[in-house]
Amino acid sequence: MLRRTHGMLTLAALLLLAAGAASAGEQGGAPGSMDALRERFFRITLRNAREFVSEQPDRESKADVALAIGALSEMGVLANGDPRIALEFFAMAADLGNPDGDASLGRLYAVGALGPDMTRAIEHFDRAVRRGSVTAMVQLGDLYANAPPGVTRDSRRALELYVEAAKYGETQALRRLEPVMAKAREWERLNSGMSAGFPTRREEIIDPDLERRHKNRGREVDLAIQTTRRELDRRVARDFKPER
Repeated sequence: MLRRTHGMLTLAALLLLAAGAASAGEQGGAPGSMDALRERFFRITLRNAREFVSEQPDRESKADVALAIGALSEMGVLANGDPRIALEFFAMAADLGNPDGDASLGRLYAVGALGPDMTRAIEHFDRAVRRGSVTAMVQLGDLYANAPPGVTRDSRRALELYVEAAKYGETQALRRLEPVMAKAREWERLNSGMSAGFPTRREEIIDPDLERRHKNRGREVDLAIQTTRRELDRRVARDFKPER
C-alpha cells in the first residue's frame, strides 16, 4: 500500500516562498522563524486533513481517506512526515472499521515512529488480522517468525498467517512460503509422490476470488492515496501564507 509517490513539494516550496518572512525573525522561534512556519504548516495541514475526512459521504469513505492521510504522513510527503498525523489518522481509520488502520498502527509500534513497543504492535496486528487485514497477516507472521526483542518465536503461528495471506495472492506471503513448498516437493519426490501434507505450488494455495478481491482493494487504496494527496496539496497551498 505504501508506495512512495513523487511531486508533492508543498512543504519545501511554501517554506522557500516564506523565506523572506523567515529571514526577519530567525531568532528564538519568532513568528517568522522556520520553526514557527513549520508548526503553522502542520496546523494548517492537520485542519484540512480533518475537514476532508469529515466531508466524506459515509463511514467507509471516511475510513479510506483517514488511512490515506496516515499513509501519506508515514511516507514523509505530508506535513514533512510528522508522526502525530500518522498516529491520529491510522487510529481514526481503525475506529471507523478499516482493518488496515490497525495494521498500520501495529507497524508504527513495531518498527516506526512509535516503536519498538511489541506488546502494542501485536495487539493492533491481532485485531487487524481478526478483521481481515492481509497486510497484518504478513507483518504479524514476520514478528512470530523473526522473534525480535519482546516477541516469542512461534513458527507454527507464523506459517498459519502466511498461508492465510497467501490465499489472497499476497506476494510477500507466497515468497515466505516458497522454502516450505520446496521442502514439500522434495519430500514427495523422495517418497514416490506421497503427499507431504502441504501445498507444493502457489496455485494450490491461492483462492482466485480472494486474490481478485485483494487486488481490487489495493487499487482502491492507491486511488484514495492519490486523490487525497492532490486535494490536501491544493487546500494547504491555498491556506498557507507567510505571516509578516
